[in-house]
Amino acid sequence: MNSRAVPETVSKIVSPILDREGMDLVDVQFLRDSGSWVLRVFIDKPGGISLDDCTRISHKIGDVIEVEDVIAHRYRLEVSSPGLDRVLKKEADFQRFSGKKARVQTREPLAGRRNYRGKIVGCEQGVLALDDLQGNVIRLPLHLIEKARLEIDLGR
Repeated sequence: MNSRAVPETVSKIVSPILDREGMDLVDVQFLRDSGSWVLRVFIDKPGGISLDDCTRISHKIGDVIEVEDVIAHRYRLEVSSPGLDRVLKKEADFQRFSGKKARVQTREPLAGRRNYRGKIVGCEQGVLALDDLQGNVIRLPLHLIEKARLEIDLGR
């Protein structure tokens, strides 16, 4: 299988397993790291992910990925939490983290800019509403968002 197709295929395979476990699939990456292939699966759930969660899920999805023969060559499977600055991809991600600060980059300029920072006000019908912290609410269509991450709040 083409290495670019691996994340999408793995996502389809592991999503039902994570759903049964009450967890969300945040992201899947398949890349070369220090000369070897690594399959990274980022998971989350309300209240956060523990090391035991990662270990348990790693065993469950590792077995299924092997049976499905998704990756023909050697690789290392890593299952982890998305971290405090987690990636936001789906409408449900933005809804879940409404009220939190995020950094957003669009694929193309909107009103002359591509980079935005602010508090997530909401996300409905494929449009993110972001308060730019100067009192302006910016509306960004999700299909134009290239990258979005939560911003780490140090409580200042």
